[in-house]
Amino acid sequence: MAINAGQLRDEITIQELVSGAWRNLHADVPAYIRPLTGRERWQADMVSSEVDTRIQIRYLPGLKASMRALSGDQVFLFKSVIDPTRLRHELVIDAQEVFNT
Repeated sequence: MAINAGQLRDEITIQELVSGAWRNLHADVPAYIRPLTGRERWQADMVSSEVDTRIQIRYLPGLKASMRALSGDQVFLFKSVIDPTRLRHELVIDAQEVFNT
């Protein structure tokens, strides 16, 4: 599951929550963003949309599931951060895209 440089066509900004406000931790991180599954449902008389997404990046130390990423106007809440080979070459981030509907 190695990452090729040609796959890293997207850019993300990684943020962490500090004292109730989101703060930029890493900006302009090359990434490969891939939607996995999507669903819509009615909740409180509104349509709620969810898209599970996988983000692959080169290894960055200190990333946690409590963080989020921005790409343009898209917001991705991290669900897990995994180093698949444990060699500190890449990270696979499972996230949920947040929609304002």
